[in-house]
Amino acid sequence: MAESLVKRLSDLIKIYVKTDSEIEDYLPLIEMILRSTTHSKLKILPHEVYFGSRMNLGDSFVLNNTSKLTSDQCSYFEWLLHRLKDIHQAVTENLTENKQEMKAEYDKRNKVKEPTFKSSFRK
Repeated sequence: MAESLVKRLSDLIKIYVKTDSEIEDYLPLIEMILRSTTHSKLKILPHEVYFGSRMNLGDSFVLNNTSKLTSDQCSYFEWLLHRLKDIHQAVTENLTENKQEMKAEYDKRNKVKEPTFKSSFRK
């Protein structure tokens, strides 16, 4: 498991980091990615195991007063907004996909069949 984590960390660094001097800037993002990736066997997030709750990826940020920020700070803020949106979307898709896989495995393991009766309730 440790080797797998090191491999994933190495792969993520290769994806996001262009030069060695940028590694420290991207480590929080990579850490968030690793904590928000569903475990292959447990089918839950490492964050959920450790903290006992779903990972809060935050709401949309609104920055009303940018006059006190430098151009680098503003561009970093925009970059962060974009990355957080990507991560949030990926986590949501990952969770949905894992739930579907778990249901399919459960149905197969328990030989679940579609109900043959018709419900009188309308949606």
